[in-house]
Formats: sequence, C-alpha cells, structure tokens
Amino acid sequence: MQKTAIPPVGPFDVHAGRPSPSQFKSTKAGPGRVEVGDLTLATSIRKIDGKATTLGDPVNVECVQKPGQKNVLAEFEFVQGPDTQKPSAPGRPEVTARGGDTVKLSWGRSEDDFGVYAYDVYQNGGTAPVLTTTGSTADAAIGGLTPNTGYTFTVRARDLTGNVSDPSPPVSVRTLDRDRNPPTAPGKLVRTGLAKNAVTMEWGESKDDVGVVGYEIYSGPVRLVTWPGTTGWVTGLQPEQTYTFTVRAKDAAGNLSPPSPTLVVRMPKGPPKECGELKGPDPDWIEACTYMAGFSNVNKLKGAAVLNDPAQAPTLTNVAYYAKTDVIDARFRFTGPLRSKTTFLTFGFMPTTATMELTQVGAGTLKGEDKGDGMKVHGTTKMSIRILDAYANGSPLKVGSKCRTVKPVELDLAGTAGYKNIKDGGPLESTMTVPAFSGCGVGEDLDRIFSRAVSGPGNLVRVLQGPVCQISHASCLPVDPAKVRNGTSKTG
Repeated sequence: MQKTAIPPVGPFDVHAGRPSPSQFKSTKAGPGRVEVGDLTLATSIRKIDGKATTLGDPVNVECVQKPGQKNVLAEFEFVQGPDTQKPSAPGRPEVTARGGDTVKLSWGRSEDDFGVYAYDVYQNGGTAPVLTTTGSTADAAIGGLTPNTGYTFTVRARDLTGNVSDPSPPVSVRTLDRDRNPPTAPGKLVRTGLAKNAVTMEWGESKDDVGVVGYEIYSGPVRLVTWPGTTGWVTGLQPEQTYTFTVRAKDAAGNLSPPSPTLVVRMPKGPPKECGELKGPDPDWIEACTYMAGFSNVNKLKGAAVLNDPAQAPTLTNVAYYAKTDVIDARFRFTGPLRSKTTFLTFGFMPTTATMELTQVGAGTLKGEDKGDGMKVHGTTKMSIRILDAYANGSPLKVGSKCRTVKPVELDLAGTAGYKNIKDGGPLESTMTVPAFSGCGVGEDLDRIFSRAVSGPGNLVRVLQGPVCQISHASCLPVDPAKVRNGTSKTG
C-alpha cells in the first residue's frame, strides 16, 4: 500500500501501491477468471517520528466476504500456442491541451488477440519512450518540454508477451510561449471534520487546459498548505477563533485560479487544558480524558446522591490506557474532588442538605478482557468522603472543614451490560461500605450523628464513563447522570 498521511479527524482512504499480476499462465486451454476472495491487509502504522506503535507491526485487517458473495475482476480465455501476433497500430494522436512545458495527447486504442498491456509514447523520432501508460489508458500528459518549441510524437502498443505494434501516425505540436491560462476556481468548500486545532475539508475539482498540480488552502490572504487532490486539512489553529478559508488551484506553470467560495469555521474550545496529564507506565500508552457521572445510594437515608453532577462544575477524569479489541489496561485519576449537593430526610423527618465531596486517593485502575463471551471489566479506586455546607431544617450545621470518613472508601467497580471498550465507555458499578466519620463539628462533636445517619455497608454506586477524548478532539462533554440506568452517553 502507498504511504498515507492520517488526517487529524474523520475517515481516510488507503491506496494500493502495487498492481495486480499482469500475466497468467495455464497448462491447458479453456476459460479463465480472476476473483477476489477474503483479504488480509497488513498495515504498518508509524508515529510521526517513525517509531512503531503498541498496536503491533504489522496490523492485520481482515476483510471477509459475506456468504455467497463473488467479486469477479475479469473473465478470459486461455488458448494454446505462443502469442506471436503484434497489436494493431494505435490511432493518430490528437493534441487535447498544450501549455508552455506540457502537452496532452489522446489516441485511438489498438486491438490485440490477447489484449494490450501498455502504450509507449515516443518523442521526435527517439528510440526510447518518454512516457508509458498501462492498461487501457489511451491518453497522456508529456511534461518537461521547452516553451515555444516544436515536437513530434508517435505511439506504439505492447501486449502481455512483449509484441510491439507499428507506430501510430505522427502528430506535430508547438508548445506555447508560456502557459498564461489559470485553472478554473475550485468548487464549493465543505468542512468534513473538526478537531481541537484542525479542520478537514474537501472542494470541487478545478479545470485547466494543461492540468492542475495542486490546491492551496488560504486563511484570508495567508497561504497555509498545499494538497495534491480535492481533500486536505489545516492544523495549528487556535481554539475559539473564527477562520475564513478559501482554496485556489495551481497549474504546472504556477498560474493560480480564482478562489473558491469561502468556508467560515468557528474553532471549538476543545477539551480542558488538563486533559491528558496522567502518564501511563509506558510511553506508548494513550493519554486522554473523559467524564464520569452517576449516583450513590445512601441506604440509611433511603435516598441517592448524584456524583459529579454536570450542573455543578463536574470534574474531569484523566486516563492513560493501552487497549486492543479484546484487552483493556488503564489508569484513571480525577483532576479534583467530585462534589454534589443533595437533600435527605435525616432520621425520617428532618430535611438535611449537604455537599458531599469525594476525593480520590491515588490513581484508579481499569482492566478488561474479552474471552469470547463479552468484555469483562474490573476497576478499583479509593475515595475519601467529606461533608461540608450542611443545613438541617434550613439552619446551618457547623460541621467544620475536617468532617470526613476515618479511612478511604474502597470501590471495586465492575463493567455492566453496555460496557464494550474504554474508548466508548459505559456503565460501571460497585457496592461500598461507608466508614465512620470523624472531625465533624465546631464546638460540639457531630461524628456520631453523621456516622449513624450515613455509615454502613451495601450502598450501590453506579457511574457512567463517557467516551474517551484525546487532546486533539473538538470537545469533551460531561455525561448525563440520568442516562446511567440505561448505559448510554453522549459526547462532542
């Protein structure tokens, strides 16, 4: 396959770099057919610095046909005996376009009993071709010519066994003094993808009397980058800035087309600046971020508290992970405490409002493996619970700044139905035992009150891990705790 640059966002095409076999041999006469069956594409993926990734080398992509599917590329007849018949002479070339250093030709196709394999173009009676086309292509652009100079061209056909036809009738042409004709303006410019600092786009093809050699993308009057085809991208853009893009086509003589219609793009804010700050144990691990949100039951109060409510300045989760299709190995760490403000009926009759703050102790781990029956995910982390800003029956409770559990809560998270991979996220749940509280109260000891009201085993915790966002992504949105029950999430 040809070396292909991977765009910052969106799909891309990978082109074959080697032709299919040009000759087939058979031990007997009869019909022949070429079919494409199941394929395995062996791709070599490299980082910008040329180093291999943890995905493997090569990365094998299996392409399996549907049952009964047949892809016939060609049907033909094998005949006995050597091929000694040369192709017929090509038709007289015609000049379809010319410039200062380039001439475009087309000619009538040759006939051959086994098929034409190639056409050779000869210049000024030379014995070596200046250009060769393959297959059924019966046109060519000959470059590198001298302006305001006369040339004569002929064409010969070759078949698969090397038989060469007689030359075509010659055609004479004089190159222009200089190519002064610019290409037509490219067609409508359309945005196809958006990342934090990059935009991918496509545009309509330009026409030129000789040929377009590239397309230049502009932001206002500034040329940013040149692409050979009608797709490309621009990187290095600033978040929350507005850009006006145009594209101009360029021919071999350097003539620029008029600009395309404009495309106005407002760059997104992008993920928070702290996204990707957690480092993995290996440099090849992916550094990214996500949001987690959900709820925690408090059995004694017969209620639930929302965890990391997006309406209350949610906390980002940094992740570093190594993932294949059947294995997950990840670390995660919240960038700050998880806070939620909740009201319960304490002792069954007293409305009590408080802010619950969960602070992670160290980094959490998340591991998973698919052994053929679905992804089995297991995660662990420790959280210290603190209570602050408490009100009982509308009156403030002086709980102080040190009202927290005597030891961290240990969460043993398991992926539930809907958790398929770390990139897309999914629901995780655990039961936790809330330890006793200490340090509660200013002037009076409130430890026993909070311990009796909250502490105890069997409290369900269920959170939804949102899709993973990398630093280059356009945005990273908090997940909706209301969707935790059905295991869905949404991001931008």
